[in-house]
Parts: sequence; structure tokens; C-alpha cells
Amino acid sequence: MTNGPFFVLAPMDDVTDVVFRSIVAECAPPDMYFTEFVNVDGLQSIGRPKLIHKLAIDKNSDRNI
Repeated sequence: MTNGPFFVLAPMDDVTDVVFRSIVAECAPPDMYFTEFVNVDGLQSIGRPKLIHKLAIDKNSDRNI
């Protein structure tokens, strides 16, 4: 990261998934990524399978999220 202005990829519900972040990383990688918001209560409920994909990461990426 530099000391000047930096670019951030902000979270957008049902948009900034792992595939979208991978495409952005190839085209114009930001200095910082954020994952989508995930309801913690939802992760502990029966609805977990519908939310867990939002925390997926690209294992081939050399950048932290």
C-alpha cells in the first residue's frame, strides 16, 4: 500500500462474491477488498448454507481480504 490515495472495493450484497473479486483483481485490483456483510446469527442458524458462500475466498490469490 502507498501513502497516497488508495482504492477500495466496497461490499455490495449479492455482488461482491469471490468470482466478482477475482474478475476485479484481474482487471484493476483495488488496494483493499471487503467481503459482503454476513449476519452472525444467520451463520449459527439453519440458514447457514445460504450465507456461508459470502465468506468464500480465492485460494489462488496472493491478496488478503
